[in-house]
Amino acid sequence: MRDEPSKAEKKDQRASLRRALLGAEGSVKRIRELAGRLRFTVLVLLTFLALGTAAFMLVEGWSLGDALYMTITTVTTVGYQEVHPLDGWGRVVASLVVIGGLGILLYVLGAVTELAVETQASGLVRRRRMQNQINQMRDHYIICGYGRMGQMVAQQLLQEHHQVVVVDNNPDSAEVARGRELPVLNGDATSDEVLREAGIKRARALIASSDSDAGNIFITLSARALNPDLLIVGRVGNTENSSKIRMAGADHVVSPYELGGLRMATLATRPAVANYLDILMHDETTDFGIEEVLVGRVTQLGALLQAVRGEAPTVLAIHCDERKLIPNPGLDAPIAAGDRLIVVGTRAQLRALEVAVEGLEVSI
Repeated sequence: MRDEPSKAEKKDQRASLRRALLGAEGSVKRIRELAGRLRFTVLVLLTFLALGTAAFMLVEGWSLGDALYMTITTVTTVGYQEVHPLDGWGRVVASLVVIGGLGILLYVLGAVTELAVETQASGLVRRRRMQNQINQMRDHYIICGYGRMGQMVAQQLLQEHHQVVVVDNNPDSAEVARGRELPVLNGDATSDEVLREAGIKRARALIASSDSDAGNIFITLSARALNPDLLIVGRVGNTENSSKIRMAGADHVVSPYELGGLRMATLATRPAVANYLDILMHDETTDFGIEEVLVGRVTQLGALLQAVRGEAPTVLAIHCDERKLIPNPGLDAPIAAGDRLIVVGTRAQLRALEVAVEGLEVSI
């Protein structure tokens, strides 16, 4: 169950929504002009109704209710019969009311239509809907840069049923993301405001996948300053920049060329191993998979596995919080709070382990 957003988060969400609505300044200015004109014409219409009502009361001596009813039915040309028979001056008043009122009413309807069309055409409705969708997200993934690599990252995350927000300053890339029905912010990912709009304080991780090493370093710097606990994965084209992006705050660094070379070498020397790992990590059609499970309190591996209902998955390694990896751990291996278990098993076994870990944390 999701926690309710704090007052600070709600304030950030409202600010993000305001910034999203002000994204297209020209459209916003035009809409404000149309809204102002609509307010004026509505005021004129109400004034005209009041004058028409007063005229019927003065000329015909009717009550307020009868005079107002007669004025409204005349302006809207509904066609009901007169409340009372009209004399000569009453007919003059009725004629003036129908001519003037109908013109004002048509002008009001035109202003409403123009405002609705302009609002829809400017994309403000879509942006507001999208920003509201982002504001509801928690533990989502922010992809900064929706090029070929960013698209592959998004595809994999969506396949694993994660929520994704795309940030890209390229209108063409942003449009591709919209075409795939992804929430997207067409802006500079190095901007603190844009990252806040993407919900960086509530995100689980950020992937800096733009095609510029310098851009990814600045994105990482901005993201780390806004959320010190955020997991950040950075892309570099030049391996010499790996240390720089790590210094900027990236937890993991990926070089497409280096990774591609290692992958090709693995396929050439150990193809069966590579194919097996692909099946474990990426094949949704199989019931077998590999996963990492975060443990929130101190325990022992054997005690944790005993708490699993049914057959427990196989624990391949324990990834300690201080970046230490313990491969093939024994049942007496200690587990500290924040350690991650690398496990392999069926979907049911993996879920049973997650339930056991959740029960362990509840029993604190």
